[in-house]
Amino acid sequence: METGIGYLAVENQIRLKYNYAFFQTHVDTILNINLAYFTIPIAINYTTVLSENSSLLVGFTLNSNVLITKEDNFADIIYEEIGWSNPDWYAPIVFAIGVSMAYQLELNKLDFIEIGLYVNSDVSSFVNKDQLWGFFNNLVPSRNLRYGVQLKYFLHL
Repeated sequence: METGIGYLAVENQIRLKYNYAFFQTHVDTILNINLAYFTIPIAINYTTVLSENSSLLVGFTLNSNVLITKEDNFADIIYEEIGWSNPDWYAPIVFAIGVSMAYQLELNKLDFIEIGLYVNSDVSSFVNKDQLWGFFNNLVPSRNLRYGVQLKYFLHL
């Protein structure tokens, strides 16, 4: 079992391209959404020993992502403001699950280094469905998918 704390920055760029009949205009713009989270992962790893100082790990992770900052340009790109009040439409907590595979090397009796691949997906939406207006109603079913390479260093005291 493994846990810790982390920081996660999420940047979404959504291209909005449509004809707005009321204003008789063609709209082609980008909605930028920048969110930052404090993350608390809980991972369960299965370890296969390869040699005296190396292992292969397969892990399953549950992340609790707590929103700490939010920024978007929605107010700058909308045409119709009837009924709009700039609500707090981002969810304060987003849960994500993931899998990973890593190679772990023991440097000495107290230090480990680990390099691996991971895939994480949100299981809850990053928007708060009770506070939405306009285009944000379309984001309720959306989820973020993250994948990449991770490098970890462990110091056992």
